[in-house]
Amino acid sequence: MKKPLVLSLVVLLCLCIFCITAYGAGVPQKVLDSSLSVVYIEAKTADGVISGSGFVIRNDASGTYIATNNHVIEGNSNGIFVWTGENEKRSATVVAASEQYDLAVIKLSEPIVLLPLELMADVKQGDEVYAVGFPAAANYLSSSEAHLGSEVTITNGIISSIRSMKNVGDLFQIL
Repeated sequence: MKKPLVLSLVVLLCLCIFCITAYGAGVPQKVLDSSLSVVYIEAKTADGVISGSGFVIRNDASGTYIATNNHVIEGNSNGIFVWTGENEKRSATVVAASEQYDLAVIKLSEPIVLLPLELMADVKQGDEVYAVGFPAAANYLSSSEAHLGSEVTITNGIISSIRSMKNVGDLFQIL
């Protein structure tokens, strides 16, 4: 995994949030479409199962690459799994991980039917953004479990601050 790609992803994942710029009233179609690039991840550990979100960053004949947080996949001695269908999950391997940036890239050996997420561009203070994913507590507090992109939670906020970080790039604070 190339360092620039990992560093550009830190902006999104350090905040444990997936942000997509959008304008207008209601949830924009671009956000709803992007939610289909978000996947539910489970990492089995000796203590149980850790779950989290990830998003497809590359999908081709060599497999599917997914960005997620390191805390979702660390200590996964019993496997990492990505839900790809209603009752289907596939085993994934770690390609790159950084505890310092709380970032990881995992890979499915075969491509899946999801398009890579379109990342932000030209973001400025005051822009409306959306967080799309699978909050860990949502499945535990709900009477049903969500595993598919069409079942993600979506919430919005604004970029309240943009700070430049040494060796990393921009960090967005979202309220």
